[in-house]
Amino acid sequence: MALTNRGKNVWMIRVFLARDEDGKRLFLNETFHGNKADAKAREGKLLGDRQSGAVVRPTKETVRSYLDTWLDVDVKGSATARTEDDYRAICRRYIVPALGGKRLAKLTRTDVKRLYADMRERGLSSRTIQYARAVLHSALAEAVEDGKHATNPAAMKRRTKKNRQQQENGDPKVEQELHVWDAAQAQAFLAGVENDPHHAFWRLLLHTGLRGGGAVALRCTS
Repeated sequence: MALTNRGKNVWMIRVFLARDEDGKRLFLNETFHGNKADAKAREGKLLGDRQSGAVVRPTKETVRSYLDTWLDVDVKGSATARTEDDYRAICRRYIVPALGGKRLAKLTRTDVKRLYADMRERGLSSRTIQYARAVLHSALAEAVEDGKHATNPAAMKRRTKKNRQQQENGDPKVEQELHVWDAAQAQAFLAGVENDPHHAFWRLLLHTGLRGGGAVALRCTS
């Protein structure tokens, strides 16, 4: 690690990550604006993230090149021909033009939210936007599993269910606890339905959190 002053309240934080296949040392470089104490705190946070695996090695892979590989390796063969065509169409029409040139490892939630906002401004249907969200979420979930991104920038928040009976009785609103599978349980389920004709459908539900009815209603439209 190294902390270098680059001007008044400007610091360069440099954290060693790993060595590549040729033995070259790879670093995470981040410019920080603030006082030295805050810069040191940020440096410590990055070190902790590195140790926990929350920081990925910097690569030049773009969203476009990653999606090309994802479609050819993860989607092709595991999804129906219709689903694969729909995924490719969504990527080609909406995701790649907006995000394709960005570095995959540096893709942010703001980038993703701007994509959806632009789609709304173009007058695209909510169903098309939801499908794009589902496809991008599924693709980036694989990127996280492969260590190409620390988190999923397209992750969708779950909304907890309400206890209707208590609400009808005038009791305070109580959130119903959600029981969510962990990664091992999800992988075990997918392995169990590997030969199921609806395998791609189950995979979509697990990666996006969509309800069954919502996923069935998805179509590639413009």
